[in-house]
Amino acid sequence: MQAGLELVTEKRGQAIVLHPMGRLDNATATAFQQGVERVLAMGETRIVVDLAGLEYISSAGMRALLALAMQLRSRPQGAVAFARPAGMVQDVLKLAGFHQMFTIHATLEDALQG
Repeated sequence: MQAGLELVTEKRGQAIVLHPMGRLDNATATAFQQGVERVLAMGETRIVVDLAGLEYISSAGMRALLALAMQLRSRPQGAVAFARPAGMVQDVLKLAGFHQMFTIHATLEDALQG
C-alpha cells in the first residue's frame, strides 16, 4: 500500500474484513481500490470495512467506499457493512449521509452478524 494507508484483510466466517489504517485520501484511494479489487477477484461477496483504524477520510476516500458498495451490490449475494468509525471519520460519514445509505455498526461483531 502507499504511504499513509495500510490495508489489512482477514477472513471472518463468511466475510472478508478490510481494516484500512491511516489516511484514505486522494493519495491512497487508488491503493485502497486495488486492495478491494484483489479481494473481489477472489470471488468474495460479503465485505465488512472496519473503520476503527482510519484517522482521516477525504472525498476521494468516500468515493472509494461508495465504489466498493456499488460493486458488491451488483453481485449476487453481495453485501457491504461498515463498522467502528470514530472521530473525524464518523463526522464526515454522517455529513455525507452514509448513515442513511448504509448501516454503520458500532462494533465489528455487529457488522459481521448483520
